[in-house]
Amino acid sequence: MTSNQMQTKREEAADLFLDAIPPIWYLLRAQIDKIAREKFDITGGQFHVLGRIKSGKTSVSDLADTRHISRPTVSRKVDNLVEKGLVSRKESREDRRFTVLELTEEGGNILQMMALSRRMWLEEMLTTLNDHELETIIQAFIVLGKLSKTESNEKT
Repeated sequence: MTSNQMQTKREEAADLFLDAIPPIWYLLRAQIDKIAREKFDITGGQFHVLGRIKSGKTSVSDLADTRHISRPTVSRKVDNLVEKGLVSRKESREDRRFTVLELTEEGGNILQMMALSRRMWLEEMLTTLNDHELETIIQAFIVLGKLSKTESNEKT
């Protein structure tokens, strides 16, 4: 394949990616919001805060930086999660001025149930594909996973 043909293929791949992935991502986000609201009486934003706390973001500042939203906004979300018994605040052992956020058992359970609900929804979406299409999707995701790891490694 010539350099021009490769460039054309890369352009086609980029266009197809942009046509497919963002709409799927928005559908997934809408589904997460719906499940969070209907099953667990939390917002999608609160769900994402729970996930970030589980992944090690244990302060309001960390959460605000990660979510690219203001500290007061994150603080309100955390306050609501504390009121619902999904997050607890603990004084830091190293610095008493610092508050550490932790998931409660119920908060962790909600994250697990949300993950299961999200996976079941995705599996249901995939039932519309035939065997060949499903195998193609699997291979494409393997390749996309490699791309994302390569990009992550280059940034660190």
